Amino acid sequence: MREESLAPPVQQDLLRIAQEAMSNAIRHARPTEISVGLRWNPPNLLLKISDNGSGLVKARQIGRGEGFGFANMQARAKNLGAELDIQSKVGGGTSVIVRLPIIS
Repeated sequence: MREESLAPPVQQDLLRIAQEAMSNAIRHARPTEISVGLRWNPPNLLLKISDNGSGLVKARQIGRGEGFGFANMQARAKNLGAELDIQSKVGGGTSVIVRLPIIS
C-alpha cells in the first residue's frame, strides 16, 4: 500500500483527523508525548493518534465534546466510510483510531 494510491481527498481527511486529535490533546490533555502511526493492516488502513495526557474525564466527552473537534473527526471518518474509535482512561491518555477499509 503506497501513499499515492489514496485519493487526495482521502489523504486530506486523514490528515485533518490527525491534526484535530493532536490539537485536542495539546489543548486539553497536556501530554508530554503524542504519537501518530499509519499502517496497512489488510483490508484496513489504520491511523492511530495516541497521547499520554490526562485522558477524558467523562465518558460523555467521547464523541460529544464541548467543542466541535470530536464531531468533526466523526464526520470526516463517516465521509470516508471509516470507523472512528476513541479510547481514553483518566490519567492514562487517549487514542484516536481510524479504520479505513481499502477495497482493491
